[in-house]
Amino acid sequence: MQTIRNINLFEKVTRVKTKWCFPYSNSIVFVLRDKRETLRASELLKQKRELVEKTLGKRVKLVWLPRSNASLREFVEEIVAPTKFKDLVVEGNKVTIVAGTRQSKGLLIGREKARLNELKRILNDVLGKELEIV
Repeated sequence: MQTIRNINLFEKVTRVKTKWCFPYSNSIVFVLRDKRETLRASELLKQKRELVEKTLGKRVKLVWLPRSNASLREFVEEIVAPTKFKDLVVEGNKVTIVAGTRQSKGLLIGREKARLNELKRILNDVLGKELEIV
């Protein structure tokens, strides 16, 4: 119910269609079809960002659906920003994130694996891929 409400509000403000909306780390991630739509939505959202974020009660992030493994890295980087990671490896249906430092690994996993589970759900629902953090 909450997801439908978030998608309807986003589409009403930006006039851009979206299929997916996920909570991640005290923000809401909207997944759009391509980079062009993301840029268009961000321009339209720029004027009303404060109103939308106040209504939703969380920050809003816009990302585009990855078409290849190279764009998959950008997709994950946009979701987990400002946390950085060293590398992303895709092997078939499995995505492995190499965190690098203990601090970045801890930030990616989160307290009681909250962020890890959220990111796993996003990758599984949108792309049908399994996630592992090393």
